[in-house]
Amino acid sequence: MSTEKRACRCSRTSPAAAVQGTLPVDLLLEIVALADAATVVRCAATGRILRRAILDPAFRRPLALTADGFDPALLLGVSYWEYAYSGNVTTHRVLHTHTAPPTKLPVRLDADSLRPDSFEPVASRDGLLLLRRYTIPPYFKVELSTCDTLTGHVTSLPPTTFPDAYFHVLLNVGDAGRSFELLVADKKRHFYGTFSSKDNQWSAIREVAIPQVTYQGGSYCSAVIGRTVYWPFQVHAISHWDHILALDVDSAEATTMDLPPSCLCRMMTVKADENLLLAAVHGRLCLLVSESRGIAMWTLTSSLPATWSRQVVVSCEEIARQAGLGPLGAAYKFTLAPISFEGFGERSGAVILNWGNARQIIFLRLDLGTKKEAAPVVTRLSNPGKVVRFTRLFLHEIDLVPLLQAMKSF
Repeated sequence: MSTEKRACRCSRTSPAAAVQGTLPVDLLLEIVALADAATVVRCAATGRILRRAILDPAFRRPLALTADGFDPALLLGVSYWEYAYSGNVTTHRVLHTHTAPPTKLPVRLDADSLRPDSFEPVASRDGLLLLRRYTIPPYFKVELSTCDTLTGHVTSLPPTTFPDAYFHVLLNVGDAGRSFELLVADKKRHFYGTFSSKDNQWSAIREVAIPQVTYQGGSYCSAVIGRTVYWPFQVHAISHWDHILALDVDSAEATTMDLPPSCLCRMMTVKADENLLLAAVHGRLCLLVSESRGIAMWTLTSSLPATWSRQVVVSCEEIARQAGLGPLGAAYKFTLAPISFEGFGERSGAVILNWGNARQIIFLRLDLGTKKEAAPVVTRLSNPGKVVRFTRLFLHEIDLVPLLQAMKSF
């Protein structure tokens, strides 16, 4: 290589490095703090000085306070099973967001996963996806694995002695997905066990004293606050859950809670499980409700005695306007049916909805952390189409602070 070419190559400087050489680090950090999660990670890789400043705890601490505690960019994607009634076909789909790198979900999570020897997703939290597989006869057993949806790394869990596990809950995820604690429970939630990745072993199976009720069904979705798991619980109603079951993981004590007063009477006459959604919002238990005129959120106060407070999130008219369905009168095909909740992201504040009737539905995303003219932003995830049923929908998010903590300085 000639001296002239070497001099030319050595003089080349990346745009990021050039900016770092002209702007103070404090000013750069203010700019980076306003960027999405993917951009923050990329900036940390541009140079030693900026990387050390980004990895400093003083910079990471305010990140959790942005966007009212929510950051829509922390949502990497959404995966779900889609059942088309017209063709009797079930398909596994993955929707990637436009502001983050694609999630590296396992290749086998497709239509072939319907086979008995394939894995299926059963729980997700902070970028960690829990997969389950039933082995085919003659040796029937359950295999569990975790998948880091950011890196695609899959780890197998030791065999469990709890073959009747129906509910799977990730209690906590830390160290950028490298450590986690998992809870499994039977369908009636009379027994449960936990797995700790730090110890790489399962705990002893514990029995729960469930309060006497007439029926013990309910949705598989849950909310976790501290060491307490909250499940939807069906006691008296026929078509939907009407109570909340709270399980203290450490003490193995369970209690039931009533839904907020006047909650059900604000809903449409026809009700279903998917018209209610439990969520953990900033460390408080919340209930999203599909009402006849829109979506409301009930929040359980931390003061004693605990009470529920109601807040209107968005109206049906605003959802129809932002989704491009026209005025509420023109969108009557959708307003005749209640809005269904498919999932909620604790980090991003994204609520996945589907709305429609017996002829067509539309798939929507509602961002609680992003406001436009005093209303949360609603975006389309699909155009109005044929009726399908969504099951096992999971939001794949990242927790930016542990991700930065796991990065090494250079």
